[in-house]
Amino acid sequence: MLLCNRWIVILGDAGSAKTSLLRWITRSFAESILKGHTHVVLEGDDRIPVRIPILIRIGEFASWLKQYPKKTLIDYIGEHTWDSKLYYHDDNKNVLKEIIFYGHALILLDGLDEIVDVRQKREIVDLVKNFVAEYVHDPDFFSAFDDEMFSKILINGRYHDFVETKSPSTSGGNQILITSRIVGYQLHPLVGTSMCHYTFLLMNDSEVKKFMGKCLSSIEKKILEILLNEGINLDHKLLKTLSKRKGDVVKALLENNLELLSNPCLLSLICTFIFQSCDELNHKSRVEVYDHAVQVALRSWKSHKSNIPEIVLHNFLINLACYLHLNSPSGLIDEFDAKRLCYLTLQQQNLSDDHKILRDYANELTSLLDFNIGIFAERGLKVFGFLHLSFQDYFVAQALVKGSVEEVAKRILTITIHPRLHESLLLAFGWIAWKWPFDDYDRFCYLLVTLSTEYSIPFGTILFFDALNGIQSLPSNSVIFLALNNILDHSYYPSRTAYLISNLLKLPENIIMEWMQTNLTEEKRLSNFCQCLLQNAEKS
Repeated sequence: MLLCNRWIVILGDAGSAKTSLLRWITRSFAESILKGHTHVVLEGDDRIPVRIPILIRIGEFASWLKQYPKKTLIDYIGEHTWDSKLYYHDDNKNVLKEIIFYGHALILLDGLDEIVDVRQKREIVDLVKNFVAEYVHDPDFFSAFDDEMFSKILINGRYHDFVETKSPSTSGGNQILITSRIVGYQLHPLVGTSMCHYTFLLMNDSEVKKFMGKCLSSIEKKILEILLNEGINLDHKLLKTLSKRKGDVVKALLENNLELLSNPCLLSLICTFIFQSCDELNHKSRVEVYDHAVQVALRSWKSHKSNIPEIVLHNFLINLACYLHLNSPSGLIDEFDAKRLCYLTLQQQNLSDDHKILRDYANELTSLLDFNIGIFAERGLKVFGFLHLSFQDYFVAQALVKGSVEEVAKRILTITIHPRLHESLLLAFGWIAWKWPFDDYDRFCYLLVTLSTEYSIPFGTILFFDALNGIQSLPSNSVIFLALNNILDHSYYPSRTAYLISNLLKLPENIIMEWMQTNLTEEKRLSNFCQCLLQNAEKS
């Protein structure tokens, strides 16, 4: 990818390791520079010239831009931070700009999806485009957005246009890599003649096994190293017993949860759980994995013997996640705002009427956040944030599922159009399917798919099908049939053809057959379905 393409966009779902990849690339290039190498070795014998890596969180750029609305991305470079920590030494702040001007930089922009405000996202995408057009060229000054320099090449008997640009495998010219979640990207995409897009695929069976083997081996090695340094020697028989129990847990997981294990973030959490307890892990959905991690963290909180009840901490984290989602593209909050939000949460919980006591509690709670409980921690000097964006999504989901069935359905339906909340919506749906009584869950699904018919696009029905892969159990057949009919009958939904067939195939065969037998009796509906089948067959 880096060897062949100068302008790269990487798309992936939450937890697919987009940020981890950029950090690994940054480290690999930085280590090669420190060792005085002229090239970075990629896979096998592939080598690419060393460029100076400049890693930028787009969320932090968005926060900075609110203070300096007339500035651009090139102005931010040299001023930029990562988790609120300066990326450079003060006396070198202009060096990075000089490196870009001379074409020796690898610019890595992480998290194009983290912008909450739609207008600001459009502005930032435009700023990124302008930056790429002005500063990221090949040695012949060709840009990703130029539409000239086409040549013809014969492929399978047909001539195709292709662009002649110099590969980044030769020295000269900057290179850029941008990441974003898939959902919402198409609203403001980076489209250019030479802009190459890649999408992270889920890991397959062999990759999951390889990942788990390496991760578990690494954790075990580190634990034994710590114990040995402390002079603690574990009995070999005990180690063998623990290893067998761990192996049994892994085997059961691989047999029953391969779809869940295909996400790197979830798989990393599950590997950690295996070392925390060798008890059987029965997680069937992503929300269960995150909930397990939260419960483990809350047990750690109890060990501090704080005067603040666990439920208050939980509600504070919910309020904090909602605040960050709506107000902080960087996902960070300073100590002053954290204390203020904590004070308001304590007030809501009626912990005390005494302002001094509430302030003391707020100070105690925020000071304990300095201790890493595994969810939320100090990311910089008196600056806090969730350790992973998925935990922030989880607590926003907790806020969404509060209230009656009708309140929750209406609340969720009103925010389905916001791409930034999509992951939280899926987790909220998963929570409802997991925790609510079946009748309430079924009623919620019914409201979601029936209320959405009032819109020109059936957002509730679309969310219902998007959530199918992350839920434990399906609602009643009658609700599923309503949802399928909504898509099939909706005359204004442009992607009906591909969307209906792809989601129909997610369902068990007996449900598909029953729907076809009972709902394709009307001539118009049957005609629509046949058109969908034919158009889908032509595309494939």
